[in-house]
Amino acid sequence: MRGQESVVFASNAAAGTFGPFELKGGKYMLAYAGTGTGSVDLEMEGPDGTTYIAVATQITATTGHQVLDLPPGQYKCVIATFTANYASITRIPND
Repeated sequence: MRGQESVVFASNAAAGTFGPFELKGGKYMLAYAGTGTGSVDLEMEGPDGTTYIAVATQITATTGHQVLDLPPGQYKCVIATFTANYASITRIPND
């Protein structure tokens, strides 16, 4: 059984790009809370090792979450225009 895996990448932070951070793969919950208007996108490093590809896009409410099945890899989160951002991604144990 794998241990807990969680990345808090924004804690009362301004909008911006957070990461990269590594995820080991599996089912995850991306959680977000902030103020204002904007969008939250999760991106994975592509096969060229440089380009990031959107895997979860457009959380546009001031609070939200998505449950995602993700492969192992390097990820980053891009938060646009929201303020007072709090965001994390946590693996949901299933083994």
